[in-house]
Amino acid sequence: MSGIAGNTADESFLAPHLFKKGGDIYMLKKDLVDKIATDAGLTKKQAAAAVDSMLDTITSALRSGDTVLLTGFGKFEVRNRAARVGINPKTLEKINLPATKVPAFKAGKGLKLAVK
Repeated sequence: MSGIAGNTADESFLAPHLFKKGGDIYMLKKDLVDKIATDAGLTKKQAAAAVDSMLDTITSALRSGDTVLLTGFGKFEVRNRAARVGINPKTLEKINLPATKVPAFKAGKGLKLAVK
């Protein structure tokens, strides 16, 4: 599908809510808000509030260690990354990188089928 970062297309094929940078096609947050406002019959301000609320809720849940499951779309979760030895690219010196937590997203079946 067009609209997924990494896909390429002729500029004439681009939907008005997408833009092309280099060979990639992107939809920005403001473009998402505009599309939601149009599709749902909301004002841009209401759509922006809904998008912000959703992103804040997902962020807050992940910060608390919870998993967010949107059936058919995907799962947002926090994964633990183990401590490891890395290399400073400038000095080639080995450095110890501490264990950390990272946000992760796993696409659900519906999303996988939609972009296939």
